[in-house]
Amino acid sequence: MLPRLVMTVLLLLGSGSLALVAEESSEQEMRIFQLVFVVQNPEFEDEEWLADRMKDHRADRTKTAGNLYLRNLVKDKVALVAGPLPDNERIQQVAVLDLDNAKDAAFVFQHSPGIETGRLQLEIYSWWAPDGILRTPKDPDHTRDFFLGVFKRPANAPSYSTEKLAEIEQGHIENLQKMTDSTDLVIAGSVDNGGDLLGIAIFRGRDPKHIEELLARDPAVQAGRLELELHRWHVPKGSWPRKADLLRER
Repeated sequence: MLPRLVMTVLLLLGSGSLALVAEESSEQEMRIFQLVFVVQNPEFEDEEWLADRMKDHRADRTKTAGNLYLRNLVKDKVALVAGPLPDNERIQQVAVLDLDNAKDAAFVFQHSPGIETGRLQLEIYSWWAPDGILRTPKDPDHTRDFFLGVFKRPANAPSYSTEKLAEIEQGHIENLQKMTDSTDLVIAGSVDNGGDLLGIAIFRGRDPKHIEELLARDPAVQAGRLELELHRWHVPKGSWPRKADLLRER
């Protein structure tokens, strides 16, 4: 039986950053994973003499080869979970690696087709999450769409009194607790060295409107202290516990 985890993201009063708290029925350590965003390199340019259709062909081939490279990282148990963001033009792929530092994560991607050609580049963050939730799937070729939530600090986040911030924080915790209890939320964690990127959440549901409705109720979002980008993420099934397994434990 899998331990039942209750994961909440706290909006800290002083810094406005995110931290992860896990309450659990059995001991489970919090630890750092490497979160890799494979993104478009804004300085990359194809040769000027190439026809547009050839540029598009090169880009498509790089994307296809890059997705295969990701799949093999999962098959070889180098990545816990990895896959493309089909609807995001800038962020091409996202992967979670069971590694301690960004240098090792960059080494893993050095032969990725987009990185070798310079068409793509890496953004690597340290991501705090409970150990054991993400796992290598049995069949990495069996994939489906989930949703990746990117928590960010709004550009003009308003200031509030300490009392009001405490109220917002409590409501934020309660809303995430509800999403965890309903099994819509798989896992959420804070990001180190992320600048305005504060944290990452993985959602089990495949209906973006439903997830957006759940998040719209969050007092931290309503108060303008937190905003979320929701991205469709194509990853292998079995990368985390199934909803049915969690419900049977209760």
